[in-house]
Amino acid sequence: EETELVIPSEIDGKAVIAISNSAFAKNTAITSVTIPSSVKTIGKSAFAGCTGLTEVEIPSSVTVLGSYAFEDCAKLEKVTLNEGLVTIGNRAFGSTKISSVYIPTTLKNVEMESMNYTGPFYNCASLNDIEFGAGITAISDYLFYYCNGITEIEIPDTVTTIGKRAFGSCPSLKNVEISSSVKTIGI
Repeated sequence: EETELVIPSEIDGKAVIAISNSAFAKNTAITSVTIPSSVKTIGKSAFAGCTGLTEVEIPSSVTVLGSYAFEDCAKLEKVTLNEGLVTIGNRAFGSTKISSVYIPTTLKNVEMESMNYTGPFYNCASLNDIEFGAGITAISDYLFYYCNGITEIEIPDTVTTIGKRAFGSCPSLKNVEISSSVKTIGI
């Protein structure tokens, strides 16, 4: 049975500003989720293992997307990240079927946990279409680390910094176009 989960914007007159850690983890019945614009934080593993989930839109109000938030959502193919997102956790979308992603200009941090060097899109074998927000100036450390579906990438002219291991352990990556505006590449 398909289940559409609609997160309310308030409960008992109080704004819903966060989805807690593991709130809906391993709920295999959820096929879609609607997140209201009142939410600012999505906790660690909030929807991890929701194997029926096929798409999700992260509203512009969300500034922090926790580690493992949507990891192991085996049918998740479509993700919309909006301007406003500042921090994304490692493996936030690990082991999903995402094929394309928009990286907002507001994204500044990839949160790593205890030397767990895996990026937000870890093991996303289908991810091969990346669009960067207009005017983006930096690509965060570990952003696409171990993202084995990327075959080529074009770094926008506005980028001046590529973080350490931003494209590390991407075995299929064969072509990278970097403009002369890039001044720093992390190691």
